[in-house]
Amino acid sequence: MSLLFCNVIEFQICSSFLFLKRIFNDAFVFILLYSSSLPSILFNLWCSFYAHLQLLKHDL
Repeated sequence: MSLLFCNVIEFQICSSFLFLKRIFNDAFVFILLYSSSLPSILFNLWCSFYAHLQLLKHDL
């Protein structure tokens, strides 16, 4: 009886770990896709910020 109970608990723990692993894998893929486009996003932000600074300097 206790052996069966342990097997059930072990199965639940394993399946929850697999579920978490699947979630983390999806998140990891999403982060990889996002981080590959992150430099261009940062570059665009920096360019617009720099242009804004130049305009501010010009106004002063």
